[in-house]
Formats: sequence, C-alpha cells, structure tokens
Amino acid sequence: MIEVTIPSSVKYIGNYCFGKCSEITKVTIPSSVTYMGHHVFSKCIKLKEVEFLSPLKMIPNSTFEGCSKLTSFNIPSTVNKIGDYCFCLCT
Repeated sequence: MIEVTIPSSVKYIGNYCFGKCSEITKVTIPSSVTYMGHHVFSKCIKLKEVEFLSPLKMIPNSTFEGCSKLTSFNIPSTVNKIGDYCFCLCT
C-alpha cells in the first residue's frame, strides 16, 4: 500500500508523471497544484482513492485511464471540464 501526498511546493504535475506506477493506492493533490498534464495517473492499477484539495479547472485527457480499482474520487467544484477518456477502463 503506497499513499502519495504531493508536496505543497508543487504547482504543476507533468504528463505521465505517475503513469503505470502499479503500487500507488491513494493520492492527495494539494491546493498548490493548478495544472496537471495528461495521463498523469493512467494505468495505476491499484489506485483506489484520489483526494483533490486543488482548485483545478480541468481534469485532462486520460488522467485516470485504466485505474480499474478507483472507488473514491472527489471532483473539485472549480472543475469545469473533464477531458476525453479521463476514466476510460475504470471498472
């Protein structure tokens, strides 16, 4: 079980940053993050929970694609767009 808390000094999470990190089970994204690239958590096959504290306006394409164990996810009220295939193959 690996829980990742992004440090509050981070403002940007790049494309594919955690893609295919198969052991991550929980991620907390702090309010400092204002932008995320695409496929950031794609194919994190054990990811179950994502906690957004961030004021993101968009959740990019394929952000959680293939996260088949994802069961808990809050979408911030600031989000006005969810990208294509964001939750594709999330069963």
